[in-house]
Amino acid sequence: MHGRNQLCHQGFAERSPAHPRRRLRMATLGRPPAQSAAYWRRRRMKRVIVVGNGIIGLSVAWRLRQRGAAVDVLAGPPEGQASRAAAGMLAPGAEITTPNDWTRLALASLASWREFVRELELASGGSIDYRNSGALELAFTEAEWSELRSRAREQRSLGIASREVGWPEASRMASGLCPRFTGALYYPGDGVVDPVDVMTCLRRLCPPSAGPANRVEADDVRVGVWTGGEYHAADAVVIAAGAWTSKIEVRVGGSLLRLPEAFPVRGHMLGYRLSPGLLGPILRRDHTYLVQRRSGFLVVGASQEEVGFDSEPDRNAIAALHLHAQQLLPGTLRGLTPESWWGFRPGIRAGAPFIGRLPEHPHLFAAYGHFRNGVLMAPETARRIADLVMG
Repeated sequence: MHGRNQLCHQGFAERSPAHPRRRLRMATLGRPPAQSAAYWRRRRMKRVIVVGNGIIGLSVAWRLRQRGAAVDVLAGPPEGQASRAAAGMLAPGAEITTPNDWTRLALASLASWREFVRELELASGGSIDYRNSGALELAFTEAEWSELRSRAREQRSLGIASREVGWPEASRMASGLCPRFTGALYYPGDGVVDPVDVMTCLRRLCPPSAGPANRVEADDVRVGVWTGGEYHAADAVVIAAGAWTSKIEVRVGGSLLRLPEAFPVRGHMLGYRLSPGLLGPILRRDHTYLVQRRSGFLVVGASQEEVGFDSEPDRNAIAALHLHAQQLLPGTLRGLTPESWWGFRPGIRAGAPFIGRLPEHPHLFAAYGHFRNGVLMAPETARRIADLVMG
């Protein structure tokens, strides 16, 4: 099944080229056949193409389908996705200090995650490792501790709660914790989710049907997407291709459209196979963080490298991560050899995610540039885009 007919199979109605008058006559003489009623129901559905099959794109596609749209997902790149490589921290406490739209989006999305997981599990029949785990953040020097306490004071005005904890309480939260820290903050509102579980559920509900997309076109008559030599027509297109967004050509009225530039930021991750229950909260210091899955698998991240789409592993980055992880949990990780992998975070030169309608065309939308917070922001990003597309 190819081209436009493939989209019909996914819920996109094809215009019948033959005997339009006969079809109209059938509809006026008694009850039309069942398939004819289904045909016209599909014709009334808004047809939307989502370009991108990471956690942002699939969350958008799922919410649009819930709102009654006929949605087709065009696959993104086959490897290196940030979604499956991520630790899955739901932790605005690690970064947010000032009130702005990004802050409001992150906090609203954090509050949405429990219901998002409940709905997604129910709809897909899957199981998602999600916990309101809290986060324990350590300082190893007086300067680090002063900075953490100052940040915590600023965050209280935003509704981000934290409290200082000492060695006895901290050691109960993390088995094998380094005792030589200067100070520690506990963030009770932070959480974790396994993005692999989330992606598995979303793909069951919104499997990619074609791709990868290489060009989006829109004018006064039509809007659609090219995948190789095939054109896929739609009523609206949502571009959510993460770090690859700038590799997709976008033309409006024949003119090339320059979107805010997206770029990849490579991040290496480590994994240790441990017994479950050794680490309760997220554990972090500076840019190093540790998250334990329900299975016991411990995830450590992450390096931050602007090297384009270079997929060659950086042994120095891996060694540095291993050292930093051992410094935090010396009693647990000493002598262990980790697994390693990498992904490309979706950076954006504008400094904040682009989530909304493209001003150059009323039926083009984009959601990308979430950088380290794509998992955190997925529920609220999907809601915002669905509201715009369906509103």
